Amino acid sequence: MKADLRRTTLSITLAVIIFVMVVLVFGTSSCNKYADDFTQISNNRPTIVTDLTFKHTVPGQYSTVYLTARAIAGDVFTTTLSGPSVEAPATQTLTVKASDITDGRITISWTIRQYGTYSVKGTVEHDAKYNFTDEVLVK
Repeated sequence: MKADLRRTTLSITLAVIIFVMVVLVFGTSSCNKYADDFTQISNNRPTIVTDLTFKHTVPGQYSTVYLTARAIAGDVFTTTLSGPSVEAPATQTLTVKASDITDGRITISWTIRQYGTYSVKGTVEHDAKYNFTDEVLVK
């Protein structure tokens, strides 16, 4: 009877140790943050984080909407801004060159002529294609 109890206790202890090891090895490596705008996921591909802002360039006449995002040379950004009054071209494609990057970020801009909510949808391609969306209220 004592031998059976010892084997059961040993089996449970080993199972707990194995479970803890699996959690420590696999559970903590699947999502690690790096940089300030990227999240590393299990397949080492980042999610794209954007910032959509505006500036009243010539108040009463027009404003500029700016999309900023982290980028590296060779990335291809395709973006479309929609809203009440986007001057052409609403869709822009940028193949990032080193000279386009400032502090690790690129900026794409559009001229607008009305207040309202403006939304951007886009993709960035490098080794794969990633989608992103963002919006800003211009008032």
